[in-house]
Amino acid sequence: MATTTTHPSCGTSWTGTRPEHCPVCCETFGGSRTADRHRVGPMGDRRCLHPTQIGAVKDGRGIWVRPYRTRASDATARLTGVRSSE
Repeated sequence: MATTTTHPSCGTSWTGTRPEHCPVCCETFGGSRTADRHRVGPMGDRRCLHPTQIGAVKDGRGIWVRPYRTRASDATARLTGVRSSE
């Protein structure tokens, strides 16, 4: 059975072990790569970007994720110059 975690400051809840929750902006991300991308700036002066600024979209659980790109779609983009998300 999946464990539900709740952030005490904002009350946001999520299920699973992979999602990461930012304690600064209280957004929940599908994994560490997406969460890390939304934090910018030098150490000691970091800030959060809005998830849409890094190309993230909310999934059916309300968690910010980066759209999945396959190697095939990357190869098509190299050949045609058009990305599948465009």
